[in-house]
Amino acid sequence: MKEEKIDGLIQLIQALSPNEKRYVRISILDNSKGKNFEILYNYLESQTAKRTDIEIPNNIKAKMNVSYEKNYLKKMILRALRNFNEDLTDNLTALQTLIDLEILFNKKLYDSCLQVIEKMLKFTTEKELLNSTILYLQWYRRILLRKGDYTLLAQKADYLKDEANFCLRQLENLNGYRDIQSSILGVISKKGILLAKEDMDTLEEIIKNPLLENESKAITFHSKCHFYEAWVWYYSHTHKPEMSQSTSEAYVNFLESNKTKILQYPQVYFSAVTNFVTRCCSIDQYDKALLGIEKLETIPTLKGAKVSEGLKTEIKFFAIERKLLIYIQKRNFDKAVQFYEETNPFIEKNKGNVHVSFLSIYRIFTAIAYFHQNQLEATLTQIRNIFDDKNDSQRFDNYLYAHLLQIMTHVEKKNYRIVPYQIQAAKRFCKAKKFKQKSITLFFELVSKWIKAENNEELNIVKQSYLEKFSHLQINEGGDVVQTTLAFDLWLTSKK
Repeated sequence: MKEEKIDGLIQLIQALSPNEKRYVRISILDNSKGKNFEILYNYLESQTAKRTDIEIPNNIKAKMNVSYEKNYLKKMILRALRNFNEDLTDNLTALQTLIDLEILFNKKLYDSCLQVIEKMLKFTTEKELLNSTILYLQWYRRILLRKGDYTLLAQKADYLKDEANFCLRQLENLNGYRDIQSSILGVISKKGILLAKEDMDTLEEIIKNPLLENESKAITFHSKCHFYEAWVWYYSHTHKPEMSQSTSEAYVNFLESNKTKILQYPQVYFSAVTNFVTRCCSIDQYDKALLGIEKLETIPTLKGAKVSEGLKTEIKFFAIERKLLIYIQKRNFDKAVQFYEETNPFIEKNKGNVHVSFLSIYRIFTAIAYFHQNQLEATLTQIRNIFDDKNDSQRFDNYLYAHLLQIMTHVEKKNYRIVPYQIQAAKRFCKAKKFKQKSITLFFELVSKWIKAENNEELNIVKQSYLEKFSHLQINEGGDVVQTTLAFDLWLTSKK
């Protein structure tokens, strides 16, 4: 697949919210009419397609040094965004104040610097902004030295040392949990829950880390979050769905007992609740899942929460995707199709603001619904869209579902001549990505015999035989997410 050339300026302009675009225009562009960077911005902003390789027309190139103007425009936009978003998060507040501090320092306004530092040390300590706290402690010492107040410096020496060491211990603890998070994500991020034995073995080794023995090992808020996440992921991917659900619920309860942290980190709360909703769906607790979705939808209304436009969009997308999943898992395929048709205009309008993996999952669920409603052309359209948007950042299991569903659809359409080629392509994919689930092997066997059956009687014997094999697999070997997701049993019984 041809790699698209990425232009950072174009990506930045396309990522601007309507309010940000308005602020950029008022603060920068309206006072720069006719200047090169204003002309360049107007052209790039007018290109609505989400592409990062937009060619600058010759009539614009001839008037300016495009490379210079791009760099200058990017710098000006980022400067405007710093002002627009200066209070969007506590981290931004702490970092922006450091800039103010350096300006005061360069003006030799040392007493004003100390006032800022004392205020910000209280703020960063309360908000557990460890890196910023260390920076403000360093500034405290630097200003006392520059001011020549060696008496106060001596009095503050133990305080400055102890506070810095305390922050460093907390950072060491947090970094340990971040390392665990990175290790687990390295195992699960591509295959979803369709892990091979060697992946399972790796997870078992990771979970033995002493930091995961109990919650008391986590001494910061974010460390505790990583502690819960690690166990939720471990239980989910080692086929302990009840334990995963109960741990995810405990994680949400932990956050809800720290209301100020939810307001400070709404993205963390969003992540925890989405995990909880997903785990509830995995054990058919749909009422709890819907309550979780309701919690998500209230996040933008929480008084005092700093919720970005990006997070608001994520919440809407996730709510749509999970409701669609619930319809699929409850096998209300007609309602799933209706829900898709109601929500798809919003998805299409905003799809440039969401990760392509979400779109793949959304399209898989939609394709499953269309398939079981016997709308086969609509099914293939969704599958084609998945393959058209293929890239290496997506989970491999999405493509596995697409391969299998494509085969099922062509079997239903009686396109038996191309099915063997699709089976071979799917087998190559499974081999390359190390998907070894027994239900996949059974599926290939079933379809191979299906298309060779010479009459309905022989076909029904094949179906019944494999229906029993899938049922045995489901009952005696802990089930299988592939056949559950695609509803193999319903497919087989509906044609008897």
